[in-house]
Amino acid sequence: MTGFTLRDGLSFCRTEGQVIFLDLHADRYFGLRPALDQAFRLLIDANHIDARQCDALLEAGIIIRSSADIRPVPCPWSHASEARLPIAKPRLSPAYVASALTRRFWWRARLRQLPFSRNIRSIEQRKNGVAPRTAPTDRLAHIDQAYRRAAMIVSARDQCLPTALSLASWLIALDIRPDLVLGVKLNPFQAHSWVEVDGMIVADDPDQVRPFCPIRII
Repeated sequence: MTGFTLRDGLSFCRTEGQVIFLDLHADRYFGLRPALDQAFRLLIDANHIDARQCDALLEAGIIIRSSADIRPVPCPWSHASEARLPIAKPRLSPAYVASALTRRFWWRARLRQLPFSRNIRSIEQRKNGVAPRTAPTDRLAHIDQAYRRAAMIVSARDQCLPTALSLASWLIALDIRPDLVLGVKLNPFQAHSWVEVDGMIVADDPDQVRPFCPIRII
């Protein structure tokens, strides 16, 4: 039996009654026009789609055929929005703060020079080379505090993506497997990026993350 899957680079979530897509290759978030949105909802909810609706979604580049009997599924919800690092604040390391600032600036420049998808794939490929293991919470605490202090020195406002990419990259270099989470919310539309390790948010706050629905987890 033929199934369908999203084309490469697409992911989606359902939030506030709407289906929102992220296209990594085009670096954009979007929704579908009503007829396509209805067809897509039927496909993911009832695993049913007629030939006309199928052709429309295929032509729009939303889905592709699969030899397996599968259908697209939304990005899973994260449960880290309530989790903090469960340890006392460590003594702040100036070297870590300097590294956090340097890495933020470097990734900000990289995002201007290279496509969004290439930066995301870089993190994904490097993460795949790290074996799963429980992360040392003392190391996480030092990095968490370094990023918080760095944000006080040079504001990280509206810089969540380079901040999250730089943090994820640093953790991977330390043989820690982070989850880089891209999330969205509506009314008004906003996107946010953050990093989780072992179900805990690093260098961000649950209150900041909680309103956002994950749309892709790397």
